[in-house]
Amino acid sequence: MDDKTAANAVDQFTELAKCLTVRELKILVSIAKEYERACKKHPAWPSDKIHAAAIVQEECGELIRASLQQVYEDGSYNELRKEAIQTGAMCLRFISHLSEY
Repeated sequence: MDDKTAANAVDQFTELAKCLTVRELKILVSIAKEYERACKKHPAWPSDKIHAAAIVQEECGELIRASLQQVYEDGSYNELRKEAIQTGAMCLRFISHLSEY
């Protein structure tokens, strides 16, 4: 990404941030950090949308499992939040590769 494109993206995010709560901004930061961690841990990403979507679906399944566990098995709020953040990160990763499929 060139400097002008990066500056434009930062400007757009700054404008968006004005309408978000501090809580929502912290969530976005958590998702971005998870995205970065996942990209370092698993640098390879599928080159086709079916396998990429399957990764997103896997995270969604883990989020549903954590939701069920919290409701029916005295599961952890922190586990539920962690799975939601991981799902968001994989959605971001999927969307960021859309032009490659």
